[in-house]
Amino acid sequence: MSTKMPKITGRQDDAASAASTKAAGGCYYCKQDGHVAKECPQLAAKKARAARMAEWECRFCYQKGHLRAECPQQAAQKEAERAYIRAPPALTVGRVGLVTRRQ
Repeated sequence: MSTKMPKITGRQDDAASAASTKAAGGCYYCKQDGHVAKECPQLAAKKARAARMAEWECRFCYQKGHLRAECPQQAAQKEAERAYIRAPPALTVGRVGLVTRRQ
């Protein structure tokens, strides 16, 4: 006669640790005692910044939601400029015998 041990899944472990955190009065977000995630000042500050960020306007592409330092269009343009500097166009002899850049 074999006795099977119940299989413990990650969900049950998470539930057990969540219950112990809640019993200890700890926050799920910052892992500090004394408040819960709903009342966490760090989480509230993060949400407030995200709300303000939605109103920010990029000074490069003039779209809302990001700043110039985080602009995907500016990053793409800088990468294209770096690629051009690394491999400039080849020089060719033009129709009148002048050296010109191939386009």
